[in-house]
Amino acid sequence: MVREERSTQLNYAPLSAPAAVCGVCGEIPCFRRRCHHGALVTGIHDDKKLQEVFLERYVMPRRQMQRRFIGEAIASGELKRGTDTELLIDAINGPLFFRWLQGHAPLDEGFAERIFEKVIPAFQTE
Repeated sequence: MVREERSTQLNYAPLSAPAAVCGVCGEIPCFRRRCHHGALVTGIHDDKKLQEVFLERYVMPRRQMQRRFIGEAIASGELKRGTDTELLIDAINGPLFFRWLQGHAPLDEGFAERIFEKVIPAFQTE
């Protein structure tokens, strides 16, 4: 189990901005870096405060940005009016996050493009 005493000493403020410097390692959080972020994400289930802060300051702002982009695409007619925004966000983010967390295969631009090419057509207008 990864949870240690230092989990309560984390500096939560850096998670408030997309390109913020990480309070644990000083690195800019990025899906290309394995660092300690996998341990953080898997450890949040044992620490309700950390989970709350992570969702509030990291996950939800990014999902809100994605909701805005999807809403604009719906409004412009690029995506179907009945698009399930939350499902689309999860369908795109899920494979990326899983590959990053597991580290079993490269997480590169080609992989992201393949996901996009497979997922988006299901939500596009005819």
